Amino acid sequence: MLKFSPDPESVYAYAIGAPVGDFAKAGPLDAQPSATGIALQRASYGNYAYGAFFAGAGLSLSDALSAANAYGFKQQLFGGAYKGRTMDPTYTHLPAVNVQDIINGYMDEIQGKLCEK
Repeated sequence: MLKFSPDPESVYAYAIGAPVGDFAKAGPLDAQPSATGIALQRASYGNYAYGAFFAGAGLSLSDALSAANAYGFKQQLFGGAYKGRTMDPTYTHLPAVNVQDIINGYMDEIQGKLCEK
């Protein structure tokens, strides 16, 4: 489990705030700058870490995905993001691979696969 578990309400407020609070690009919780590889690999890592963070904070997977979907909507509306990508059928403002990365991070945290005591 992650050692840092902030107040779930604060995390949710961050995640759905404009511009998605501290998870936004260059925000203090943006994990992508810590990753290596091409842009899509860094995005994959960022989405995975985002899912793990939500799980560690005790929020539901649905909350994590809904907040990410709201951010994706904003990114599409104002930034033209995700053009040419296969979108998720449920979270329609996110690429399907982003949704899967969030789910993977969330589930790995719930199952205790990320950190050892």
